[in-house]
Amino acid sequence: MKAVHFLPALAVTVLLSSAALAQPMSGGAGEAKVSAPAPALAPTVTPSPACVPGGLIEAFSEGAWYPAVALDQLRDGRCFVHYDNYGQDDDEALAPKHVRSRR
Repeated sequence: MKAVHFLPALAVTVLLSSAALAQPMSGGAGEAKVSAPAPALAPTVTPSPACVPGGLIEAFSEGAWYPAVALDQLRDGRCFVHYDNYGQDDDEALAPKHVRSRR
């Protein structure tokens, strides 16, 4: 990454690299430290028990329940579904509250 700092009557170009950014600065009490990014958090949504890949489900979309097949349980708790008698372009990821077992 290249950063350009403009000072009065002087332009100073500083080349920054990720390795340089990760190194602690030397120099006493005001030393800045770079910490590792926080780990990804677990999903805060409880997945639908009906969302089992290949399972026959009903999916709520656009105000109605439609017959569908669960394709995959996503990491964020949503269920990726394929609607019966619709094309793949209509497949979508739904929140757990929009997926239930077929009745």
